[in-house]
Amino acid sequence: MLSESDQHSDAAGSLKMQCVYCSKVYSGGVGRIRSHLLGNNGMKKCKDAPNDVIRCITLRTLSYREHLTKTAGKLKNETTC
Repeated sequence: MLSESDQHSDAAGSLKMQCVYCSKVYSGGVGRIRSHLLGNNGMKKCKDAPNDVIRCITLRTLSYREHLTKTAGKLKNETTC
């Protein structure tokens, strides 16, 4: 979704990323852009992002959260020596 030309660093070395749909630049990483696209964490939702992109990101996020929940449950049940 982001090419190298969409990633920028300022003089202090902090990462800045640009939304490929609306061209807004945000400080931070992929999570910040994901929040912008989905309208999460108090960020304004990108009006220019296609619905299929939003749906794909939402499904991947939910799938990843399920994976973390299942993995955490397995680790709790394991015994260590």
